[in-house]
Amino acid sequence: MKKHWKLPTVILMLGCMMLTTSAQEIKSNKKLKIEFGMGLNFSGPQQQMGDLMKKYGYDDTQKNWFSKDYDYYPIYYNTGTNIHISFCYRLAQKSKIGMMFNKSNFGEVSGYSSDYGYLDVRFKNVSVIPLYTYDLKEYLEIQVGPGLMINSGNKYITGSPATNEQYSNFSLGLFTGLNLKIWDRSVTFGKIGMDYLLTADCKMGPYTSEAFWSKSHILPESTFNFSHLNFVFVFGFKL
Repeated sequence: MKKHWKLPTVILMLGCMMLTTSAQEIKSNKKLKIEFGMGLNFSGPQQQMGDLMKKYGYDDTQKNWFSKDYDYYPIYYNTGTNIHISFCYRLAQKSKIGMMFNKSNFGEVSGYSSDYGYLDVRFKNVSVIPLYTYDLKEYLEIQVGPGLMINSGNKYITGSPATNEQYSNFSLGLFTGLNLKIWDRSVTFGKIGMDYLLTADCKMGPYTSEAFWSKSHILPESTFNFSHLNFVFVFGFKL
């Protein structure tokens, strides 16, 4: 898990170095801002699905005929990608309100059983967040807001979504964020930050695997948590 923190740590260090030359805010009368962010997410429901696959026998080892090595199932990563767009309006010198639309892709969890065949499930989260932002310093801000999450866990077959076993479920959540401004000019600005989406549990499944040499096998409906941490770079405009 330590290796997952190397990239965010380097980004934050670079941001702090840039503050010495570019963090002074240029005064502006513009009150409306639009932001575009992208980055990496950590955690999510992947490990829970991996543990579930192990429990129900989708943890066999198979030889990879391309690399001559062995694949150890279930296969998944605890990192994914994140993008967002947000709008905010300045209420006072240090306070802003706005709205954020956020999407996190958690990637695919792949399981294999010599008895039941393959099972691949891909997770994602889309959230709508009314946002309050407060400037702690010229270069530092905090954000908080409630979130409505649309969580999904869809079965995939050879890289394409299955015609069935696509599940979506709503959950409520809480968004908290901390951003470091790396430049702030009259029209554009940039930030690096981290935020956390805390969500309630929701249910996904059941999922079915079918091997041509055996009967179908069902992975039962289970509870998953889509809470996750994001590290993002943000580019914005003042309108």
